[in-house]
Formats: sequence, C-alpha cells, structure tokens
Amino acid sequence: MAFKKYLLFIFLLPSIFLHQCGNDEKSDQYTYIASHIESNIKIDGVLDENAWKNIEKITLKINKTGEVVSDNSIMTWVKACYDEQNFYIAFECNDPDIWSEYTKRDEHLWKNEVVEVFIDT
Repeated sequence: MAFKKYLLFIFLLPSIFLHQCGNDEKSDQYTYIASHIESNIKIDGVLDENAWKNIEKITLKINKTGEVVSDNSIMTWVKACYDEQNFYIAFECNDPDIWSEYTKRDEHLWKNEVVEVFIDT
C-alpha cells in the first residue's frame, strides 16, 4: 500500500510544477464568427455580391515564417459567411511574386505560398 502512495506522489508532484508552466498571456489565436446571409453567393471568384460588402474581414498579418507583414500591397485577408445550404470562405491574397515548386495534384503545397482552411467538426 505504501508503494502505491509513493507512486501516486511521483506522478502528482510534477503536475503541480507543470501547472505553473502555463502561459497567462493572451493567445495568438483568434475567434472569427461567420456571418449569416440571406442572399445567394455566386461562386465565380468575384466578390461583387452585396453580402460580401457587409461581412467583416480578418487581415492575416503573420506569414509562414512567423514574420509580421506590414506592407498593405502584399496583405492577405479572409471573410466567411453561410446561408441555409452552404458555407463560404473568400480570400484576397496580394502577392506580386506568386510562385510554387509543385505542379501536380496533391503534392506538398503547404510547403509553398498557400492559404489553407481546416474545419474541425
């Protein structure tokens, strides 16, 4: 019985100290709430519907290397909305030098200049 108490103490003691390792600073992750829309969105790559004009955009200011992007001429932003049938995401990516080392389907695109969406349901 004493061995079990000693073993429990060994496991619980580090958890007391590890709890103090938590970061109390504000997280770099943000929450964005997609807007509900009543009108239809035409999927054509042109964001000229009135619905897009009223949706808040998020400017993506950190690139894949972790550097802050401050030049508006190369800024990327995203908007999202939904209706009763669909979920819409729109990106505007400003880049004077678009490039990729990959040209085939399903290659490791995330290693180049990309925007990605991950949906966890």
